[in-house]
Order: sequence, then structure tokens, then C-alpha cells
Amino acid sequence: MKQQVEEVQLTWLLSRLVAKLNDAVSQHFTNTMWACAEFGYLPQQLLTVPGMVDKLCAGSPQGLANTAFACGQLGHRDVQLMAALLDEVLSLAGNSMHHLGSKGFTTQTFTNFCWSLAVLDMRQQAPAVLSLVQAGQPLWASMTTQGLSQLHQAHMW
Repeated sequence: MKQQVEEVQLTWLLSRLVAKLNDAVSQHFTNTMWACAEFGYLPQQLLTVPGMVDKLCAGSPQGLANTAFACGQLGHRDVQLMAALLDEVLSLAGNSMHHLGSKGFTTQTFTNFCWSLAVLDMRQQAPAVLSLVQAGQPLWASMTTQGLSQLHQAHMW
């Protein structure tokens, strides 16, 4: 059961995080994005901070997926942010995209990331997303039905 949190509380917590921007690491921001999505709250004050895209893109595959998933859940269609996240994922995957699992991508982070780009209708990124989906083919056998459903949405585009 989801807990009810007042918007005033979330706003205050986000303002404190923004105030400590220089002391915080990427994971603090990506976890905050995920938490806000769980509450159905779009953290505009966090997303509008100069340099936030760089902070959100400087993390682990899980952090990148958390941010993308939060944007998808909240319907936040930020082309610049999603393109930067995709670039970072492709960069992490490197030339050896057939070994995504060894790069820190779990089936869940991989499918959440692909799903978010599909539900946000980032069609301009479709060729790169489809390449990424294909690169994750070695992960397909170990995916849950939910993960396969998320990949199906990317293919339906």
C-alpha cells in the first residue's frame, strides 16, 4: 500500500536536496526520481536545476533506468534528458553490446529503460532503442513476463 505524502513535504525535501546539489551523488537524484514516481509526483524543481541532466546521467545502469522509468511513469517527455540517458546507456554498453549483463544491466533495468522510451513515444530515438533491444537479446531468456511485455511495447513502435 502506498503511503500518502503531502506535496508540501515533497517540495520541502526536494528543496533540501537541491540546496545540497554539490554534495550529492548521482544515486541520490536517481533514487529521488524513482521515489517521486512512486508517489505520482513530478519533481519540477529538481528537473529544472541547471546541470541536473548531467547529474542524472552520471550513474549506474540502475540509476539510469530509475530515472527513465520515473519519467515514463510520470509522463515526463523531456527529449533532452531521455536522449542523454540513452546516450549514456549506449556508452556504457560500448562496442560490446552483446554483453549488457556484464556491464551491470539486469533484465529489469534493461526492460524498464526500453519501456520508458516507448511509452514516452521517443520516436526520434527509435533506431537506437531498437538496436539496444536487439543488443539485449542474451537477456531475453531470463526475463519475466512483465519484462517481455515491456520489450514488446518497444517493438510495437
